[in-house]
Amino acid sequence: MAFGELYSALETRTVDGQENPYTVILSNKFYEVQKYVSATKHTFTLNIILASKAFWDKLSPTEQRLMHEAYEESRGYQKEQTRLQTEKALAELQAKGMQYNAIAPEETDRMRKTVQPVVDKISANLRPDTVKVFNDEVERIRKDVK
Repeated sequence: MAFGELYSALETRTVDGQENPYTVILSNKFYEVQKYVSATKHTFTLNIILASKAFWDKLSPTEQRLMHEAYEESRGYQKEQTRLQTEKALAELQAKGMQYNAIAPEETDRMRKTVQPVVDKISANLRPDTVKVFNDEVERIRKDVK
């Protein structure tokens, strides 16, 4: 479904739910046509910086170093700002009448177990070292969040 059709699809009950960051739910006024918002914590989206290889290769080693340093310096600030915007948007959604549902850790575990066969199927088509790096990073982040 095209994103532009989502509001009317929720309104007409063509779909009964959607998944988006709280800030997107707020800015698109989905609270007008959706009663509940749940904290699944299945994703945390950071803004990333991308550059083509052609662009990057045109930079001098000093410029590349400065770009790396600027990213390292701003990464924590950006992460904190994202968290603050998320908290503010959730509070606004609740103020506009959305019912907030926290997800119990047991339910999160149940959902993870349910989707594990899909994860395994996808992982089987990837390089094992890539899967290991990804899984190790997910575990590190989960420990940081708790």
